[in-house]
Amino acid sequence: MTAVDPNELISPDEAAKLLRVKEATLTAWRNQKRGPAYLKIGRFVHYRRADLCEWLAAQRHCPTAA
Repeated sequence: MTAVDPNELISPDEAAKLLRVKEATLTAWRNQKRGPAYLKIGRFVHYRRADLCEWLAAQRHCPTAA
């Protein structure tokens, strides 16, 4: 089994699959200045695997007992 590189750059298509959203949703989030951090290299958008994991962790909600 190969180790996962947290700095690996992945495409918006791969990021959308990982987050289980449509690629259009990622595009909308970028335009709305929300969603996971991304890199823009020239005209190409990439996501770092670590940024996606960090963003996912921040989306976790823990209900508290009243």
